[in-house]
Amino acid sequence: MTNNEPKNVLLIGLTSIKLGGLEHGNIGNFLIIDPLFKYIRNSFPKINLRTSLQLSEGFAKKYNLTILRDKRFWTYKLNTIFSSLIDLIIIIIYKILKKLFKIEIRKFLEKRILLKELTWADIVLDFSGDLFGDNAPFQRFLEGSAKLLFAYYLEKPIIMIASSPGPFEKNFIYKWLGKFILNKVTLILNREPTSTEYLLKIGIKKEKVINTACPSFLFDMNPEESVMDLFSREGIDFVKPSVGIVISGWNMATPPFDKTPRKRDELNRFIPIIDFFLNQNQQVLLISHSYRLDKFGKVIPGPDSIICEQLYELVENINKQDHLKIIRGIYKPEEMRKIIGNLDFLVSGRLHAAISGLSQGVPTVIIDYGFEPRGHKLLGVSKLMCIEDLFCDPNNPEDMLERINKGWQFKSYYKEKIIAQLIKVEWSARNNFEILQLFLEKKEINVNEF
Repeated sequence: MTNNEPKNVLLIGLTSIKLGGLEHGNIGNFLIIDPLFKYIRNSFPKINLRTSLQLSEGFAKKYNLTILRDKRFWTYKLNTIFSSLIDLIIIIIYKILKKLFKIEIRKFLEKRILLKELTWADIVLDFSGDLFGDNAPFQRFLEGSAKLLFAYYLEKPIIMIASSPGPFEKNFIYKWLGKFILNKVTLILNREPTSTEYLLKIGIKKEKVINTACPSFLFDMNPEESVMDLFSREGIDFVKPSVGIVISGWNMATPPFDKTPRKRDELNRFIPIIDFFLNQNQQVLLISHSYRLDKFGKVIPGPDSIICEQLYELVENINKQDHLKIIRGIYKPEEMRKIIGNLDFLVSGRLHAAISGLSQGVPTVIIDYGFEPRGHKLLGVSKLMCIEDLFCDPNNPEDMLERINKGWQFKSYYKEKIIAQLIKVEWSARNNFEILQLFLEKKEINVNEF
């Protein structure tokens, strides 16, 4: 390949799931992937870009992508482990032939569909978020590790982008393999500082890790409908001040995150929060930030919507009828973001609902996960936005309410603080693509400059 030829970029990662999941399930997924691909394409219009993320044909056309549809790229079952073992054997044979006999038979690799794509790539990007670690089921973690290892053995530069790796505490394999793989990748672009602190603590080389920010801070799509129309659709008074509350299964005391219905004692810790705002005569909106797909691919309410309904039924405040609302409609990511952006205050147990508020200057309290592994990315974004004092543990209801009260009482102060910090954070988010550009141009990257 000459220097004038376009580079081949392959984007893989543990977020590779069935068609529709990234665009129509958890709203936060789309808030990341749209600016991620938008900025990659705008920054590098001539690159050949392929991805294992199962995105729609419309999305692929919008950003000029090739989607790898074979199940080898996005399934994590027992047979994929056997496929990876075969791929590993082939790579070992290839490396032996190349080293001992100076024979390089690329066609030998290209008979395997995964190895063919890795061989094609000049650079491999990995978008696994916080799934590379204890959050991933065992087979998924092994498969994600295998793909990164194969790229390394095929001497491909690997950049983990919009990452929050770890923790690796589930068992010895997670701990050993996580550390081994992360020290083999070329660069890790963490979207928040807590992940970096953790990686350095477990022995990941400092020169491999750069703090950036999540691309979701750069999301800029606008809905076709006005905010007034969106509020009107839900029977919400657009003029009256509104507080949003996003409680998910991740904030409950027990896993799994999608278990419903929830027991009353798990929900009771959140009722005082709702009552607190109702007693302030605020219009309170219970918001689900995640949907799911039925077997026909139709977008329907998810487990978080059931939690909203349960919370509503448990509230006995006298102001409930006129002041407490549930967002029951199915909304596009840009519509939900606009709804959140017009709140006066937000309490969120989902990361990207919080980022939707923070990126639009809404004073926001972030609630941690309620069970292990905890949401280190949530704490990280709190640190990134300099509002760590508004980060709270749902297993400590008294402290949680106290921090919410503090955020509410000083909401003007936090709003100014958040808006001031946003300038730095958006710059950090753009650094993802500046670093990638330096890398593609083979220029030296000093991690201390970012």
